[in-house]
Amino acid sequence: MSHLRIDHVQVTAPRAREREARHFYTNVLGLRELERTRTIPTGALSFALNEVTELHVVLVENPFRPPLGDHFAVVVDDLEGTKRRLADHNVCYDPSPVQAGYERIFVQDPFGNRIEFLAPAPESVLR
Repeated sequence: MSHLRIDHVQVTAPRAREREARHFYTNVLGLRELERTRTIPTGALSFALNEVTELHVVLVENPFRPPLGDHFAVVVDDLEGTKRRLADHNVCYDPSPVQAGYERIFVQDPFGNRIEFLAPAPESVLR
């Protein structure tokens, strides 16, 4: 295979909580909402994770159950800044041990979807 990249990641949320999904992903995480394109499923919201990767939040009817253990991971430049932003919005996160040279935290969106944020650990943490 030649050069590979992830085009999008997809999670689900209850249809009745669309406004809450939009608030979490734009205001709390600071993602930019995208216009509908051919790759966005009907009944979904789409956000830019970076210049090439999108996050699709598919709005589903009840009963809704978040996936257990599934998550996606986002590398950030400033993990401390990410922690502050989450705290500013009263969003709790779970720290995780440094692994393979990366500091990590896990957060859940309002619907139980897990997101991992990671950044290279400072040299002082690796010693």
